[in-house]
Amino acid sequence: MIALRQVALQRGTQTLLENADLTLHNGVKAGIIGANGAGKSSLFKLLLGELGPDQGDVEMSGGQRIAHMAQEVEALDRP
Repeated sequence: MIALRQVALQRGTQTLLENADLTLHNGVKAGIIGANGAGKSSLFKLLLGELGPDQGDVEMSGGQRIAHMAQEVEALDRP
């Protein structure tokens, strides 16, 4: 299970999440869409533990898989 409880997340002067609550139970598949700069990459960093919330709790009970692609990747050297 993934649970966000009263989570706030701010990057610079931009508020991305404020008092956010979310529960995703094991087996649920979810996608994240949004405009550039909306905070999708920051949300993934929060879920992956690369970034902590400014307020609230992020709980991950284990057993979940998070698939994502880096926003920037190095070019492959192909002939």
